[in-house]
Amino acid sequence: MGNPGYSYHSSSSMSKLFKIIILLLSEESRDTLGINNSITETYQRPLFNYIDYWKYLDMSFIENLISQRSIIEYSSASVIRNEILKLLINKNRSKKFINLSIQDDYGYYDYLHHISGAEHCFSKLESFYCKRNVDQSFIKGLARICKSIEKFRFEDVSNCVDNSGIIKLIEVQEKLIDVVFTVDYYGNGNESFYKSLEESLIRHADTVHYLRIDWKPITRLLSCLPNLLSLEFNITHSEYWN
Repeated sequence: MGNPGYSYHSSSSMSKLFKIIILLLSEESRDTLGINNSITETYQRPLFNYIDYWKYLDMSFIENLISQRSIIEYSSASVIRNEILKLLINKNRSKKFINLSIQDDYGYYDYLHHISGAEHCFSKLESFYCKRNVDQSFIKGLARICKSIEKFRFEDVSNCVDNSGIIKLIEVQEKLIDVVFTVDYYGNGNESFYKSLEESLIRHADTVHYLRIDWKPITRLLSCLPNLLSLEFNITHSEYWN
């Protein structure tokens, strides 16, 4: 299954997908949600487990999907989210996630890596995308689970207050190839953070081939990446070169 979060979906298609997910939930989960019987009476449970082939986990897409919850009369978004995440993240999945995207901090990421099956599902990630002040406790948990990330994109670096998890996640990867760090036009430059990011990348000198950073390098980063094939700077949001 491709990445549903990277395609345009009409309200109608999102509603249909939400109904399919509801039908794939266990009876216990449906009871927890107080599922309207008309849903199970109108639609049959799919014979094919589509969820098992969902390899791109985009949390913003999940939130948009939950907005279709009007078909469940009495359950809150948090309860629905918990049941959907338990369906997506479990130790019985035959296909592991290869991409994880976290665009906004919805306030519940700190327990994602504690869901039963998280270690199994996130152990073979190939790409990771996050933005702004993503929960660092989750990132630290992910660092303990996953060492296979090749593509790493972190947007709005300048708005990140706590960076301890991000640094750790970068350091433990075994084959980091493609790295992007962007800064926000209105963000405050944090040179100590930038320096820490650069130093963490130097640890991957032999594997990094593609790099974009939106600030003037503070360390000797560029001279430490002998296998770099592509380098991009976007310093319109940062200080100009002297």
